[in-house]
Amino acid sequence: MIPTVVRYAKGEFEVDPRSLLERRHMGPIPLDWTRHQFVTDGNYSDMVLTTWLTDNMHGRFSVSSTSITKGFLVVVGFEQVNDAVMFRLMDGETAWQESQLVQIT
Repeated sequence: MIPTVVRYAKGEFEVDPRSLLERRHMGPIPLDWTRHQFVTDGNYSDMVLTTWLTDNMHGRFSVSSTSITKGFLVVVGFEQVNDAVMFRLMDGETAWQESQLVQIT
């Protein structure tokens, strides 16, 4: 079990150890994960998509992209089926791009 708070120097410094866990899986998408692929235009940003997934999903995920004629083919793998369903319900294919526009302005 992971504690909710770790304190150093008699409580002067506190860390939430769960924030240190990396949720993005680097490497091939495991076979038992749910995959979702979509095509996006040339404005694809791996960092923006990863940030959006970290903020809006609960489980681990994997992202891979390939440049194609129309833009980018993006494949997102979800460890939890619920995250894959929520990605679709939240219009994740475009919602992450909209979050980028909000941050810039």
